[in-house]
Amino acid sequence: MIQAGVGHSTSLDLGTAAREASSSALERLGRSKADLLLCFATPEFSFHYRHLYRTLSEYTGTSEIVGCSAMAIITGEGEFEGSPGLAVMALATDGFKVLPFLSEDGSTLASRLAGALGPSEENPRDNHLLLLFTDVFNVQAPDLLEALHHELGHIPTVGAAASGHPEDSRTVQWAGKREANHGISGVLFSGPIAHSTTVSQGCEPIGEPYLITRSEGKVIMEIGNRTAYEMLQRALSIFPPEEEERVSKGVFAGLLIDEHKYPPSRGDYLIRSIERVDPYSGTITLVQEAHPGQTIQFHVRNPTTAREELITGVEQLGRETSPYVPLFALYFESVGRGARLHRKPDHDVNIIKEGLGDIPMIGFLSNSEFAPREGRNLAHAYSSVLTLVSRLGPA
Repeated sequence: MIQAGVGHSTSLDLGTAAREASSSALERLGRSKADLLLCFATPEFSFHYRHLYRTLSEYTGTSEIVGCSAMAIITGEGEFEGSPGLAVMALATDGFKVLPFLSEDGSTLASRLAGALGPSEENPRDNHLLLLFTDVFNVQAPDLLEALHHELGHIPTVGAAASGHPEDSRTVQWAGKREANHGISGVLFSGPIAHSTTVSQGCEPIGEPYLITRSEGKVIMEIGNRTAYEMLQRALSIFPPEEEERVSKGVFAGLLIDEHKYPPSRGDYLIRSIERVDPYSGTITLVQEAHPGQTIQFHVRNPTTAREELITGVEQLGRETSPYVPLFALYFESVGRGARLHRKPDHDVNIIKEGLGDIPMIGFLSNSEFAPREGRNLAHAYSSVLTLVSRLGPA
């Protein structure tokens, strides 16, 4: 069965950080060597990956090291924001198959994974989990997820877009000895595993849901047969005038995930940033295409909502996985959340530990989060994604 141990370091010295993180992970794993490492590193280390690889490989006895750069690392010990950080999860994969990968092209990756899996009737997709780390600046995650679905069928996919220094657009992805600045890294897990995922959007809907009645690409002209700008102002009008300007800087568009779900409620939307508001033309521009007939509702970020959704999600994971043996957890949280949203450190980690106990956990602050919703693998924004991986069989 899979066993996991997690370690971290906030030392600025690469050698010291690698030694501290890997030795702690192996000690908790209870082995002298690992079969696979998940590794996330802040920019102080990520842009020296060749040295990091050699050092981690030497300490852990494995060349299978997969991960990416991160603005901040997350483990069960906390959310380490504002400091150097190296997080390592050491895995022993007895009885399981793992396929690490690094690619710079989504279509090529999809074909490669399909070839490795073979026909779905010979290799059912329900005993797999795909873990992805991408570059947000050069890889269009929705297109990648669609390409993977086309080639693989529905394999639950989780992960996140790599992050880095807030003033530097570079991110790094790695697998084995190789690294890329605009690539896709990850691991395909296969075997007798159970996994369950919860998504916390952390946004509160305002106004009412309406259909988009005229749009072109990312530009929405009309909502409910009125200008998009007018409908945005109508949604914001619920706030007092002294609050409206502040709230308008943090307003998002929510696109309904399942158009057959009625009435929609909080959490049923895919949250997307608004790139531009033009009161003269009456249009709003999103970061992705929107289509006539889609349901849209405006949202605002809300720390109370984020907390409530995470607590509910953790409780749900506990119920769903109670028949199984928990192995490890993965947690990816938007760079717009963390201490910036909750005004205190380790907010989310404390909730997870309270609900799930001291399970090995690793993750990072990310530029986008990937998780299935309503039977589709989706790229989320300003969200958090928690995945609990367990072994099939009685607890």
